[in-house]
Amino acid sequence: MTAQKGPCGHAQIGKIIEDMEQLLPSESIDRPDYRACRTTYGLLSTTFKRTADSNTPQKDYKELQALQKVLRHRLASLDPTRGLPRKFLGPLESLKSGIDDALTQGVTIDYLIRGVRDILEENPDATPAPKPAPVKMVSETRFKNVWDELQAEKDKNRKLNEENNVLAMKLREYERSKAMSSSSTGEPQSKKQRFCTEWIADVPSSN
Repeated sequence: MTAQKGPCGHAQIGKIIEDMEQLLPSESIDRPDYRACRTTYGLLSTTFKRTADSNTPQKDYKELQALQKVLRHRLASLDPTRGLPRKFLGPLESLKSGIDDALTQGVTIDYLIRGVRDILEENPDATPAPKPAPVKMVSETRFKNVWDELQAEKDKNRKLNEENNVLAMKLREYERSKAMSSSSTGEPQSKKQRFCTEWIADVPSSN
């Protein structure tokens, strides 16, 4: 990539940032200095995208200016004996020049609009950095409603289990009393009583 000729507009700056990503150190190599370069680039790209909806674009461009310097320093530090990789010389110089020129003339809403116009007119040098896909989130109201429904269902199940346990305990106690009463009088249990006693003994309590 060669340096841009003439002043860069907002859209051209976006294209420089976008094209720079493919030149960064590989993500597959786990080195702290590589990760630092990619992290700084990510901040640079995110800050640029933020300017589209910003009420303070001049402030955002000053942040771009600072991040560009940090990225340059980190890339140059990858190999201190050789300095900044040659493939980054052109893009970083163009980026620095474009940001500096924009700050000199003033980063206003009109400046951003001109960048959007370049994009709409399909200026070949005005492709912006891609916007991230919007993250779909469940609304807070919907989340609360679903949460309340789940809690109500859990409470309902808990109460049913408690009632079932109480009934099972009462039935066991009743059958135990009947069995003791029959034993004390010497009367044998009927088939029905024996069946109930054995059945109750096998009924598990609900948790």
